[in-house]
Amino acid sequence: MTDSVEEKTPKRPSVPTEAGLTPKVRRRRRRFLAEYVIVVAGVLTALAAEQAAQWLHWQWRARGAERDIRRDLHLTADLASERVAIGRCLDGRLTLLQRRIEALPATSTPLPGDADGFPMPFAYRAPSRAWNAEVWDGAMADGAWLHLKRERARALSLLYLTVRSSRQANIDEKHESSDL
Repeated sequence: MTDSVEEKTPKRPSVPTEAGLTPKVRRRRRRFLAEYVIVVAGVLTALAAEQAAQWLHWQWRARGAERDIRRDLHLTADLASERVAIGRCLDGRLTLLQRRIEALPATSTPLPGDADGFPMPFAYRAPSRAWNAEVWDGAMADGAWLHLKRERARALSLLYLTVRSSRQANIDEKHESSDL
């Protein structure tokens, strides 16, 4: 009875071990593994080289953006210094015009365009300057700002927000000064 049970169950083929393989099969496996390692190493090397090239490219772009921003901020600093320097003069002129308006009767003529005896074409003229944020906008558009140091990018963002505010204040002041 035991003989008939053994005969009915099929025998599983045995999995050959490394020792049981023929030399030809072993060589094929080694060659395959060697080629596989070479391909994987080549792909990893290519990916690493591409990453290095990308890093160098973005460092170059970030340095260029920094250079352009620095030049732009020098001009912006000149504009801001000029605005601070003439601020008291402009405030004084507005105060003078306010006193004259308050002292004049309602049916008077337009205000004279003079400043302490010096003829002026207008009673008041707000200075108009080009507050420029296009360099920062360019750095934002091409992604160079992402490769600046985080604190530097934050500081520049806030600084250019101030530049935009100054530009808008300049435009508003120009429109309002035409009403005088």
